[in-house]
Amino acid sequence: MSEPLPTLLVHAINPEPDGPQWLVQDLWGACVVGVIGGAPKTCKSMMALDLAVSVASGTACLGHFEVHTPGPVVVYLAEDALPRVRDRVAQLCR
Repeated sequence: MSEPLPTLLVHAINPEPDGPQWLVQDLWGACVVGVIGGAPKTCKSMMALDLAVSVASGTACLGHFEVHTPGPVVVYLAEDALPRVRDRVAQLCR
C-alpha cells in the first residue's frame, strides 16, 4: 500500500533563512514552479531549453545568470518536433 501524501499546516512552514534561494541567480528560484509565457514566436522554447541546459551543465543561463548548483532536468515540450529540439540543444551546447 502506498503512503499518503505528506501534509503540513501553513503556520508550521519555516521562512526562508536568508531570503530567496536561487536555482538560476536572479532569474529562477529554487523549489518553485513557474511558467514561461508570451506571444507566439517570442523564443519561449529556446528560453526553456537554455534554462534546462544551464541547470544540467552548470553554465550561465543566457550567458549571464549563474547556476550555482547544477542538477538533473526534465523538459516537457508538447509542441516541438524531437529533431528540432535536438538541433536547438546542440546549438545551445556549442
